[in-house]
Amino acid sequence: MKKKLVIIITTVLIVILALLVLWKLEVFKINDSSEAVKEENVEEDVLSILLNLQYPQLGDNIQEAQSLYGEPTSEADGQKAFQLSGKAENEIALYYDQADAITSLKFNVAGDKEKIHSLAEKLLPSGFTLVKGNGEEADNQNSYYYRLADGFAEILINEANDSSAGNYTDYTIEVTYVTETEFNSATNQEDKEAEEEKTTQGNTETQEDNESQEAITTPKPTESDSEEVKETEPSPTKNTGDFDAASAQINNQKVKDPDFLVNAKKGIVQEIDVALKSTVGAMMESHGQPDWVVAVEGGYQLMYKTYHIGFGTPHEYVQDPKTPISSYYLPINLSEKEVIQSLGEPIAKEYSEQDGSYLLYYDLGNYKLYFYKNTDDPAETYKSVKLIASLAA
Repeated sequence: MKKKLVIIITTVLIVILALLVLWKLEVFKINDSSEAVKEENVEEDVLSILLNLQYPQLGDNIQEAQSLYGEPTSEADGQKAFQLSGKAENEIALYYDQADAITSLKFNVAGDKEKIHSLAEKLLPSGFTLVKGNGEEADNQNSYYYRLADGFAEILINEANDSSAGNYTDYTIEVTYVTETEFNSATNQEDKEAEEEKTTQGNTETQEDNESQEAITTPKPTESDSEEVKETEPSPTKNTGDFDAASAQINNQKVKDPDFLVNAKKGIVQEIDVALKSTVGAMMESHGQPDWVVAVEGGYQLMYKTYHIGFGTPHEYVQDPKTPISSYYLPINLSEKEVIQSLGEPIAKEYSEQDGSYLLYYDLGNYKLYFYKNTDDPAETYKSVKLIASLAA
């Protein structure tokens, strides 16, 4: 009897023990699943938090970041890092130039790549246009190129080297300016322009063929006719053209430079090696013929796209190479706030009946500084700035 009882008790204990072991194993399985779900939710929540934050943008003053995030967590020459939110540990690194304008932004985040791309676009200035790259598949694309109102930018989204984000990949986001050359190369713009040029050349060749056929039946002009044509022939320089957004971006940085106003009072602008009041002839010897010429009140503006500038001169420059250069013309794209923040309050805000433009005017003694825009809309940016020597004032 006792032997049977011992067997029964032993059997019951074994069953209980087996159930306990199974139960324990199930608990571990549930806990593992819970941790995975929890981790996934945390990562989703962090990305959601970041998507709803405000961000400084390319070109903003570095102080904009400080007003959004408070004191930096670390800083070095030309770089500051900030914690994005008290609800997330993510930090953003900002790089800025001598004028305190943000030139690139960088931080890490885990989550869905498409959502991260949307997040990165919040760091671009308004009015951007995404330009299709050189054939990279969307799923594998890491670089995205944008045409901005005043330049070009790239968003880089790469897997972080120390990626350890559980069910989601950890990405490094970088938003930065790029040059026009880099932009064109990455987006095949040069190839497109070359194709257009090829088409134009084809049309030109057809036109030349037609002209050669006409030449067979057209008598050659006499020597006196040739002299008359030569005297009345316009300059071979193109009279139409336009500066690109990259020129405006380069000149924006010149205006924002802390020494801009000090130098302008001396008739100097950074990186322009042709002095005001020097002769047009000397300028053309070093810079060549202008890319195009614009007729303005009292003279011309000789435009040089490569140098991102126009030189103002009186009408006589065509006949007299000793005619002095009277002004600099720089294409820009700056708001009134940015101009005043960099240069202080102007002497006057004026409307020009001469050309219908709206001006900011700075009196610099022997030189006058004018900023031009087309409307009195406060949201409209100034599109050009002129530094004028007293001889043309």
